[in-house]
Amino acid sequence: MTAAALMGARTTPVPRVFYALALGVGLFGLPFVLALASHVVTYALADYLRGLPPGSYDGEIIAGAVIAAFHALLGGAFGAVWPEVGWRWGVWLTALPICLASFVAPDAATFLAWAALTLLPACGAAQAAARLHLSYVEAG
Repeated sequence: MTAAALMGARTTPVPRVFYALALGVGLFGLPFVLALASHVVTYALADYLRGLPPGSYDGEIIAGAVIAAFHALLGGAFGAVWPEVGWRWGVWLTALPICLASFVAPDAATFLAWAALTLLPACGAAQAAARLHLSYVEAG
């Protein structure tokens, strides 16, 4: 496929309903991911975390990794299905949760950590999945 045809494929408009779907998935997936992270830290890794010295941050790091992985999975899914938008799917997926976090974060550092933990994996995975999809379209 030529570069002009590939550029034409990238400018195909995505129906607006999918942007609303991304906002909804990001907002309604938030309680799920928080419960999943809590479950992983509380139950699945309880024996590991009990053996650590008090004051260790391993539980928070593991919970953060679960949250980041969930957002990367969502961003990758949207980026693979609709590659025309690319990394911007991550913004659509995390816009409402980040806005909510701005109201409940106790300080700017907590807000920025939450934004980095959700926005960066979602945008990165969406862009990577979009490029991968477009490379298969170009090769096929």
